[in-house]
Amino acid sequence: MKLETVLNNEVVNVTKVTTPAGWVGEHTHPGNQMAIVLSPVTMTYSEDGKEFTKEYDVGDVVWIDSVTHDHSTNVERTYLMLTLK
Repeated sequence: MKLETVLNNEVVNVTKVTTPAGWVGEHTHPGNQMAIVLSPVTMTYSEDGKEFTKEYDVGDVVWIDSVTHDHSTNVERTYLMLTLK
């Protein structure tokens, strides 16, 4: 995983994230986050014992509440992660 800080101030942290294809591993999001998709991707999520698949296109914006989950991707993906402080 490659992380590049784009902006960090008292209101928001913006990080450009690039991850390889495959399973990411279980992790937790603190909430108050938005992901802006920079490369098209199909993601398979595993959350609360259920699995589901979603497709994302360039420019899609995804709001992320507080959650613990695992997911995989079909290709390397790049996105901007905005975390509101």
